[in-house]
Amino acid sequence: MPFTPIPSAVQVETRFTYFNQQIENVWAVQMTDPDVAGMLAVAAIFQDSMFPYLDVASFDITLREIFLKNLADENGPEATLTITPGQTGGVATAGEPGNVAFCVSLRSALAGRSFRGRKYFAGIPVGEVVANVVNNGFVDGCLSMMALLIDNLSTNATPLSIVSKTTSTITPVVAASAVDRYSDSMRSRLTGRGN
Repeated sequence: MPFTPIPSAVQVETRFTYFNQQIENVWAVQMTDPDVAGMLAVAAIFQDSMFPYLDVASFDITLREIFLKNLADENGPEATLTITPGQTGGVATAGEPGNVAFCVSLRSALAGRSFRGRKYFAGIPVGEVVANVVNNGFVDGCLSMMALLIDNLSTNATPLSIVSKTTSTITPVVAASAVDRYSDSMRSRLTGRGN
């Protein structure tokens, strides 16, 4: 797929290991003229903002790396924050299978599919999903993390955003919500189907 430049956009990948497989969430932030130092500052915000989620996640999931790429220029700067030792989930219980996740909806102030997004959170401790409903503790941890991330990035003047490669736009996120509390499935995260 050809590179589509998106001015003032930086892609952020939070990379975890879960049952010896890499899984990741791909995010975006707005940055004018990003450089490596500025991107590493954003990576540190992501790392610090993960704690409410990791506190309620199984100890089987570990945050290992945060990778950033300038989307304005194909040859623009990249940055990597390696987390050593990795940040491990805080619940001493095995996690649900790799495909079991909880979905959080990201909303901008604009209507349409190009202006909203979703993030899937793995590492749900066994016993936290009953009749396909994720218990409040895990859901609330994910939503607290999202609120903290949105606030911290806004304070840094690098707002969390939604990128559309179809429309070549970047739009700030104004809210994150749980549309429902049902568990979701990401089959690509089953062992052997992902990276």
